[in-house]
Amino acid sequence: MSGHATVAPGSDAGKPEWLDTPQTLDPLGGLTARHFASASTAIAGGVVALMLVTFSASIQSPLFQTVALAAFVVAAVSNLQGVDPGRFPYGPVRHAVLHALMLVAFAFDCASRPPGVTGSWAPVALTILVVVMGSFRPWIEILVFTGISAITIAIIAWLGGATPGHVLAYIVPLVSVGAGAAAFSRVLVTRVREWQRFNEHVVDTERASIRASEEAEAIARRTELVDYRVGPFLEQILASGQVTPVDIARARGLATTLRTMLLRSARASWLAELVDELDDPDRLLDTLTADQRRVIGAGLAEARYSAPIVLGTVHAVLTAGHPRSMRITAQLRPGEGAPQGRAAAYRAVLRYAFPVARIELREELLELYVEMDEQPRRA
Repeated sequence: MSGHATVAPGSDAGKPEWLDTPQTLDPLGGLTARHFASASTAIAGGVVALMLVTFSASIQSPLFQTVALAAFVVAAVSNLQGVDPGRFPYGPVRHAVLHALMLVAFAFDCASRPPGVTGSWAPVALTILVVVMGSFRPWIEILVFTGISAITIAIIAWLGGATPGHVLAYIVPLVSVGAGAAAFSRVLVTRVREWQRFNEHVVDTERASIRASEEAEAIARRTELVDYRVGPFLEQILASGQVTPVDIARARGLATTLRTMLLRSARASWLAELVDELDDPDRLLDTLTADQRRVIGAGLAEARYSAPIVLGTVHAVLTAGHPRSMRITAQLRPGEGAPQGRAAAYRAVLRYAFPVARIELREELLELYVEMDEQPRRA
């Protein structure tokens, strides 16, 4: 997503920046890129079908060609699953499997034809699939995997009797596209990181301003309580020289009011600055990890940016027990409807930081629910 909230759901403590991926830094941008990935997969399938028809006369072993096609179909399905928001993020294993399956497809495609015959579709299909990989994987990984695939394709083609010109025709487009995808990934990660640093500075400045304003207001209220209620009350007791039951009850009331003010100041948190009402009697916010705080904070910021939320209606409730959970609700302005196409993206990002996460965007209500207790992940 360009221009929207940026999240880093994966743990990046001690992680070098050259291993960052555009998708994990900008999950909603990955949601947009998945459409291009789906289109490239469909185009690759169309190219394979066209080349099969064009060079079908050179196929001598239908069995080997069937195996090659099966490997391509599995690679295409795996690629489509990888860009699905429910399987966020597109991982290195899936990336490696994509290259491995396409190399298997190339080997069997070559084996199905006479030595030295051109028309193999696997390198072309792999080149098309690599085009959008820059939106999902780090640049160094793209370069390494593309280089390994290019070398392997060259070896297979050479052993299959291909001429040097045919070998270059197979690997030059793949290497060029892989380098372009790596460059795109590198530039995108660099720009998102720069935006993050700038945005963090702006957010920290605004947060400090809000906190300073709230602290000043809290201090002013406590001072007013002491100067105009507690002080005169104590002077009255000193002047009278005796304490009545009414004085005791009044003292308890003043003590409760002052204690409530102090507790509200002590419990002020990053979430309290993002929601209008916070209910966290068990201080569960202190148990959230940095990644979970970033995900929740970015999700709320994105929701406020894109949804017609009624001011003053964002309410967060944290509940202890089994499991520990957080529920955030907000009223949407009537008649404007809920934003479409974003619930899946929010849910995918939240599930990367929380074991259980749900989000619902109904006509006049936004509800976000997460559980903070660890649960075994599904295979």
